[in-house]
This record gives sequence, C-alpha cells and structure tokens, in this order.
Amino acid sequence: MCIIRGTRKNFLNITNENELYDFLEINDIDVNLRSFARIPFISTMTGPFLTKRTAKKHIEENYYHYSKDVTTYGIVGWRNPEFCKLMKILEKFDEEVIDG
Repeated sequence: MCIIRGTRKNFLNITNENELYDFLEINDIDVNLRSFARIPFISTMTGPFLTKRTAKKHIEENYYHYSKDVTTYGIVGWRNPEFCKLMKILEKFDEEVIDG
C-alpha cells in the first residue's frame, strides 16, 4: 500500500502543472511523461463523394471511425481532365432527366 504524504485535499487543490510536479516529487511518485500530436490524415482508401451532402451523411453514419475534428475537402475539375469529363457526362445526364 502506498502512503501519500500529501493529503487528498492537497491533491484536489492543485491548480497548475508546477504544483502537480511538486506534489509528485514530495510523494516520491515517478511518472513517465508522454506527449502526442494529432496529425491530419487524408485517407486514400476511399474515393471522393460527388456532393458535400453525401460526404457529411457518410461521416454522420460512420462517426466512430473519425475524430471530432473530421472535415470534408472539395475537389475541382481545373487541370483534371478525367473529373471534367465526368462532370460533363453528369450535366448532360441531368439535362436529359430534367427535359424528360
């Protein structure tokens, strides 16, 4: 059993990092300090969504795979001939559906 010289009240009154280190030192408590950095990550495992609405829906339905900082990114057809071609096909298809 570990006997702590500082009381529970002393521990609960710690208000900053220096006081915490003092408390640990006084009570001869060894700790290993680690730090972690959040690294932005864009997955290459999935394809793009055609609309922001479907991307957001996917995030909402699969929230457990993402951090609270998840975000969507846009793509543009500028200097991307494949995407430009796809958009022209979709626009033509959309006109055909609208015109009946």
